[in-house]
Amino acid sequence: MRKLKKLFFALPVLLLISCAVKVKTVYDKFYGTEYYQTDNMTMIGWDWFLNLRFVAGKNPNVILVMASYSSENAFNISKNDNIVLRFGDDIFLNLGYTENAPTAYTGDTYYSGNSYNYGNYTSHYGTSYQYSLYTINSSTRVYNDIGTLTAIRIENSRGYKNLDVKPSFAKKFQKAYNDIKNKINE
Repeated sequence: MRKLKKLFFALPVLLLISCAVKVKTVYDKFYGTEYYQTDNMTMIGWDWFLNLRFVAGKNPNVILVMASYSSENAFNISKNDNIVLRFGDDIFLNLGYTENAPTAYTGDTYYSGNSYNYGNYTSHYGTSYQYSLYTINSSTRVYNDIGTLTAIRIENSRGYKNLDVKPSFAKKFQKAYNDIKNKINE
């Protein structure tokens, strides 16, 4: 019974550790530089996903927030595309488009039986279909401390799409910011 109680108390701690975003030190041997970056924090919807991460340099102490939004729904990609983060204190952080050329990926997915197979696998009893991913890559510098993330807006040529942020994701985002800020101030 004691072992069961220990397991019961250890399980939440293990879950918190596995969900934590880590700050990694990256050594670029080519340029001889060192910088820090967090793991990707991912939000997933029915036909889209969004990756957010922080990147920081040691000298000067600059923190960037980087985002990559990908969707299977087609849209025109242009330099006017933005990802806007809204925080609880009504502060907006506008992440500008960072690519010189639009990013679009096209690939084939084949479904056969009970599993998905990627690549050139064909089957006489399977169904094949094609998919495309349209991506907006954006980033901006974080000048001031950030509050609690409450919403995200994707702006592109089709208009905009609002993404709700769950409180657990907002806490993870805030913790990642604080961790990378502490890392560059060590």
